[in-house]
This record gives sequence, C-alpha cells and structure tokens, in this order.
Amino acid sequence: DARQRQLLLNSVVLGFATAFTSTVLGVPLGFLLARAEFALKNILRFLLIIPLVIPPYIFALAWVLLFGKTMPGFTYSLFGAVLVLGLCFYPLPMLATETALRSVDGRMEEAALLAAPPLRVFWRITMPLISPIIAASFLIVFVLAAAEFGVPGLLRVRVFTTEIFTAFAALYDFGAATALAVPSVLITLFATL
Repeated sequence: DARQRQLLLNSVVLGFATAFTSTVLGVPLGFLLARAEFALKNILRFLLIIPLVIPPYIFALAWVLLFGKTMPGFTYSLFGAVLVLGLCFYPLPMLATETALRSVDGRMEEAALLAAPPLRVFWRITMPLISPIIAASFLIVFVLAAAEFGVPGLLRVRVFTTEIFTAFAALYDFGAATALAVPSVLITLFATL
C-alpha cells in the first residue's frame, strides 16, 4: 500500500543519502591522511575518528538542542537525519580510503607519472585500485543508516525501523512488527549481495 511504499522510499533514501554524504566527507579526508605530510597528523586522525565512537543518538540529541526550537522543519526532517547520520558515519569511508591508499603500490603511480599528468594517473591508476574499498564502505554505511532506529526515531522520520518499534512496543502487534521487518531485511540483503 501507499504507506509501505513511503516507508520503503524513506528507508532507502535515508540509507543512500547518508552513505553518499559520509562518502563525500570521508574520502577526501582519507586522501588527506594517506597522502599529505604534516605535523600532528595522528592527532587529527584521532579527532576525526571520534564521531564513530559516539552513539548516533547523542548526535541527534545535540542536533535537536542546537536547531530544534529555531528551525523545527529543518531539524525534524529526513534531511536532518541524513546530515546527522552522515556526520556520524563519515569515519568509515575515511579510514577505508586511507587504508586503501596506503596499500596501493607507489611504484605504479610513479611509473605512470613519467608518461601522464597527475590527474590522469589519479583517474586511471589510483581510483580503479581503491574504488572497490570505497564502494564497500559506502554499502556498509548504507546498511548501518537503513537499520538505524535512534536518529530517525528522535527526528520523527518514518522509516521501517521506527514503524517496527511502534508496532512492537506501542501496539503490541507482533505480527505487524514481523511483517514490517521483512522489507528491512530485504534491503539489507540486497545491499549485502
């Protein structure tokens, strides 16, 4: 029905947009940490990893405290949930990118630089080598965001996880909760495959 389609759309958009946001934030930071030489790089890496160890629900609470009264339409929205989760999960693509770049054999890039400009070497040599790892981190963030309950629940975004909780805990309708869990499991299986 229309309600189920809207839940499916919201869940997929939340997962995809969060994965996109975290990848757009994390990949350049991974490049910075892997390729740039500067003082205090380890301290910067430590500071950039902190969002990964803080529960997303805490970020959502901070989001509500910062913007809830002044911009409620912006705060309690799918966009707000995507932004909060993107800021929580960007360390995953960042660390994946940094690790992937450190595993690339520098001799291939150096040899290619003898015959091609740096931008071409980046797109023809470096990106094909690290893109599977970036894609894997994208999918991991997608699954984590689609399965997240705390942030959508607090920000009043209707996705499968919030509806499952409502059916199970508020309405005591275990059959409906189980039926609502099936599409959520299918989304995760699809991303895994």
